[in-house]
Amino acid sequence: MPLISIMGYREGWHSWFGEQGLVELQPMTSFESDNTTMAIDMAEAGVGALLGLSGHLYEPLQSGRLIKAHEYEMEAECGHYLVLPNRPMTAKVDNFCRWMLEELEQHPCKDNLDWNLSL
Repeated sequence: MPLISIMGYREGWHSWFGEQGLVELQPMTSFESDNTTMAIDMAEAGVGALLGLSGHLYEPLQSGRLIKAHEYEMEAECGHYLVLPNRPMTAKVDNFCRWMLEELEQHPCKDNLDWNLSL
């Protein structure tokens, strides 16, 4: 099956196979995207197998649009950050940040989040 990867992640197919002791295997990515949504769409369309972050794949897996092809899960050394200029926040920005934190508290992967933000 063709392999789909997302550019910008430190971990990729070589890491995934290597952590399972399959270091002699040198998989070639067939498709590479710089956009997570596009890579998920490709996997949903049956283009190939996708290696992605669990937080991005939760909904497509729960809805049945994707299935987990293998039980092995690998730790990822990446994250998404909300960054702001070093100046007082406007009311709109403050409201947005608070709303986002409230939404993330309901996310099934919330235990993997680093709540290092004080508003």
